[in-house]
Amino acid sequence: MFQNLFINVWVPLMLHYTQVYWEIWVGMGLIGFAMYKSRSADKRSKG
Repeated sequence: MFQNLFINVWVPLMLHYTQVYWEIWVGMGLIGFAMYKSRSADKRSKG
């Protein structure tokens, strides 16, 4: 009973949230990388 509930509810939830959070992590990674690049370019231009 409980195991069946776990498989029917938890697994689809985990798959859904993994996909949602994956998109958030990728977006945060790209933003962080862009900020890092702009800072390093800023330091170079100032000398």
